[in-house]
Amino acid sequence: MTASLAQLQQALEEFLDASRSGDEEQIGESFGRLVACEQQLGPENVDPQLRHYLQRRSYVKALTYLQGGDPEEGSCGSQP
Repeated sequence: MTASLAQLQQALEEFLDASRSGDEEQIGESFGRLVACEQQLGPENVDPQLRHYLQRRSYVKALTYLQGGDPEEGSCGSQP
């Protein structure tokens, strides 16, 4: 995994944790980091399946994909 993808994975984890906590300030900050990571990668440097998850804001699936799991296998709507 490249450093940029590792940063994206960390940003996804932080955003999902913040979302679960309900802390609006933390959600906003972590979402800003997530968007910055996405922009830094650029769409041409991202696997098409991962890009699909990110564009659709399917962040749980994107994280599962980065962790090597199968996002399409029973993770719809679930939390990791």
